[in-house]
Amino acid sequence: MGDRVADLRMIGVAVQGAGCRALCEAVIFNVGNWGRRDPGGVVDTRVTRFRPAC
Repeated sequence: MGDRVADLRMIGVAVQGAGCRALCEAVIFNVGNWGRRDPGGVVDTRVTRFRPAC
């Protein structure tokens, strides 16, 4: 199922370390869409969408 491994525990620790106590969702990026975009833009989009939940 895919060609990468995401360390979900480490991601959760990082999210909590940033102060977020809300539920955290894992998003599997579609290589044909998000995988072709600028990584900085992808992170900015995720932060913008995630921040209201924190």
